[in-house]
Amino acid sequence: MGPPTRPVKIGLTGGTGTGKSTVARMFADLGAATIDADELFHGLLARSPNLLRQIAQTFGTQYIGANGALDRRALGKLVFGNPEALERLNAITHGPLLVEIEQRLAQVPPTARALVIEAAVLFEMGAQALCDVVVVTVARPETRVQRLVTKGLTQQEAWQRVRAQTRDWRADATYVIDTDVSLAGVRKRVAEVWRSIVGGEG
Repeated sequence: MGPPTRPVKIGLTGGTGTGKSTVARMFADLGAATIDADELFHGLLARSPNLLRQIAQTFGTQYIGANGALDRRALGKLVFGNPEALERLNAITHGPLLVEIEQRLAQVPPTARALVIEAAVLFEMGAQALCDVVVVTVARPETRVQRLVTKGLTQQEAWQRVRAQTRDWRADATYVIDTDVSLAGVRKRVAEVWRSIVGGEG
């Protein structure tokens, strides 16, 4: 692939606990600009009372904390154990989040070599259509659970989230990065993918 004439848009997705954020940071170290969909969603909730209101009306005010913010852990317990509830939540959130991503894309300087859109729901909200290539991170379920537990989830919560994500996006990926190896191994694979996408050293 020759030198890009505009930022190459890299969609980065994968199941929870597969190392998306770690891979995104490695891409950033190599020179990519990044958009974190989860971070955008936090900001969207903070400044969009209507979105929070829709969630409360759909699932109940018990998922809104005393500080007026969404209790994401409590809501996660519900939706990751209930496919119908997850679908209802996605119907509320994916549209506004996609608009946020498109607005952020417009702000990326044309001089950037590449832009990584990190989103667990990249395919579910149709954001892959905005990307030139898609990178999918993968890891064994046991590894994913272990990582989620270190972030504060219980074993039960972690397994619930991992088992709720049954879709395997590898067949739809341009590149797959297996993070079930050493950090150095992941970094080596990220550098290989980077060189393949944008050329040059990595």
